[in-house]
Amino acid sequence: MPFADARMAPLDRMDAALRRRRTAVTWLLILAALLLRAVLYLQVTSGPLGALHRWEQSDMHHFDAWARAVAAGDLASATIPVPVNLPQEQVARDYLATHATDPAHGAPDPARALWDRWLGDGRFYQEPLYPYLVAALYRAAPEAGPRAVMWFQMLIGVLTVLAVRRIAERRYGASAGLFAATGALAAGPVLFFESLLLRESLITFAGVALVDASDRTLALGGAWRRFALGLLLGGSVLLKSPFALYGLLLTAALAWPHRRTPGIAVRSLLPFAGGWALAMLPLVARNVAMGLEPLAAASGGGYTFLVANLPGADPAQGAAPGVAQFIDATRGRLGASVVAALGAWDNPMAWLGLVARKAAVLLHWPEVPNNENWALFREYAPVLGSLPLGFALVLPAAVVGALAACRRGNSNLLLPAMIATHVAMMLLFMPLGRFRAPLIPLLLPAAAFGILWLATRLFRGDFRAAGLALAVAGLVAAFLWRPAPPGMGQVRASDRAATLQVWTLPLGRAAIEHERWQAAELLYQDAIDHAPKAIRRVADGHDMGLRGWDRPLAALYAEAWQGLSDVRRARGDADGAAGLERAAERLDAAATVSDPATDAATSRPARNRD
Repeated sequence: MPFADARMAPLDRMDAALRRRRTAVTWLLILAALLLRAVLYLQVTSGPLGALHRWEQSDMHHFDAWARAVAAGDLASATIPVPVNLPQEQVARDYLATHATDPAHGAPDPARALWDRWLGDGRFYQEPLYPYLVAALYRAAPEAGPRAVMWFQMLIGVLTVLAVRRIAERRYGASAGLFAATGALAAGPVLFFESLLLRESLITFAGVALVDASDRTLALGGAWRRFALGLLLGGSVLLKSPFALYGLLLTAALAWPHRRTPGIAVRSLLPFAGGWALAMLPLVARNVAMGLEPLAAASGGGYTFLVANLPGADPAQGAAPGVAQFIDATRGRLGASVVAALGAWDNPMAWLGLVARKAAVLLHWPEVPNNENWALFREYAPVLGSLPLGFALVLPAAVVGALAACRRGNSNLLLPAMIATHVAMMLLFMPLGRFRAPLIPLLLPAAAFGILWLATRLFRGDFRAAGLALAVAGLVAAFLWRPAPPGMGQVRASDRAATLQVWTLPLGRAAIEHERWQAAELLYQDAIDHAPKAIRRVADGHDMGLRGWDRPLAALYAEAWQGLSDVRRARGDADGAAGLERAAERLDAAATVSDPATDAATSRPARNRD
C-alpha cells in the first residue's frame, strides 16, 4: 500500500490524476516503449550488430544452432554438441598437455572429444526453454530468423515496462508507478539485450512478472492463481535455474499465513506445486527418454561454477587456472563442482575474499562484457547512448527508497527476495553485465519511491532527513562511480573482430564478386571508420607497435583496407587504391610481429585478397 504519511498534497493530487487517466497513461507508455524499440531495431539491423549471432565464439551462435536443430525436427536436442570455443579449447589443451596417454589425443578433434566426454552425456548444456522458444519463432517466421526473435523480445520488453509500473504502483502509489515505468523506458542496458539472441531480456521479464504475479496471488488468493503462479515459476526455472531459489522463498511466503495449521498450509500449496511440476514435465520426460536423471541440471552450470570459484579465478570473468582437472573429476555435475571448488581453497576465508571482489565488480559502474559489449552497441545504435539510465544510476536512489520503505514497515519481501536471488547468482558465479541488467527493473520501484520520498521531505522543509538521504545516496554513488582500470568499459578487440568476421568481410567480398561497388565501399568504409585508434595509426604509417589482441585484429583490418582498395581501383581511382593498398600492407606487417602474450591463444587470420 502507498505510504500516505510520506506524501504531501501535491503528490496526492498527482496520484489521483494518474488513477483517473490510467488507461491513457498506459497507452502512452506502450507507444513510447514501441517507438524506442523500433528505432533500436532499425539501427541494429542496418549494420553488423544484427549479424553477431553468426560469431562462432558466442552463446548467440550456440542458441541459434540449437534452435535451428530443434526447428528442423530434433525435439529432444539429441544432436546438439557441447560448445567448444576458445576458452574451452584452452582448457582442453591444458589437460592434454599433462595427460599424454588420454584417448582424446587420437581423435580428429581432441578438444571436441574431450568436452564430449566431460559434458556430452545427453544433458542440456544450458537451460532449454530459450532455444525452444527461438525454435518456435524460427518455425513461425522462417524468413525472418533472428529478427523474429528480436521482435518477440522487444514486445516482451514492453510488458516488462508495464510490470515494473504495476509493482511500483502497488507498493508506493501511482506517481511512483509512472516514475518507475519511465525509468524502465530509459534503461538502455536493459533495452540493449532485447536486440541480442540471448535470454537476458526474457530473464528480466521473468523476474518482474514473477514478483507481480506473486503479489497478486498473495493479495487475492485462489487456487487457480496459485496454479498459474506455479506454471510461471516452473517456466522461469527452465529459462534460468537460479529462479528455483526464489521459488523456495515464494513457497515459504505462500505457506506463512497458514503456519499455525500445517494441514491447511499443505493444501494451499498443492495448486502451486502442481503448476510448477506441470511446467517441469517436458524436461522430466525428455531426460527420462534420454536415460538421464529426471531433473538433470544443465551441464554447463558445474563448469561455470568451477571457473568462477577456483583459486585464482578472475572475479569479473572467471577463467580460473587449472580448471581442467576439476572438470574431468566432476563431469559438470553442479553439486560435485561446488564441493570441488570450495575444497580447493586452503582457507575458506580466502574464497569469501573472492566473493567480496565479485561484489566490488557488481557494485561498479562499468558493464562487464561477455558475449556482448555495451560500448560497441552504443557506437552503432545511438539510441542506446541517449538512454543512459543503468545500474549505477538507479542503485543510489533505490537504497534511499528501500530505507524509507523499511521505516514505514513494508512487510512484503517478495521483491527483495527476487533481488537477492539475482545478487546471489552473480556472487556465486560472475557479475557480468548481462547478469546485472535484470536487476535494474527490480530496483526501479524503490528508486522511484526514493526520489518521491526525498522530494516530499524537501517540500515539507524536513532538510535533516533529506540531507541524510542525500548523504547515503552520495556515499553509494561515490563507491559505484570510483575510477575503473584503463580500457574498462571500452570496445574490445574481440568485439571488433566479430563485426569484421560476420559482417564486413563476407558481405564486402560478396559485393565485389557481384560488382556492387557502392555497397562494398560503404561496408569497408564503415569498418575503417570504426577501427581502433591503434589500428588507424598503423594504417597511416605513424606507429608499428601493436600489443595483445590488436595484433591478430590488424590482419582482419588489413582485409578491410585491401577490399576498399580493390573497390577504388575498380572505380578508376588508382591513386586512392594505391594508398589503401600500402595501409593494408602495413597492417599485415604489424600482424606478423611476434607477441608471446597472444601467440599461444590465437592464430593470425588469413588475409583474403579475392
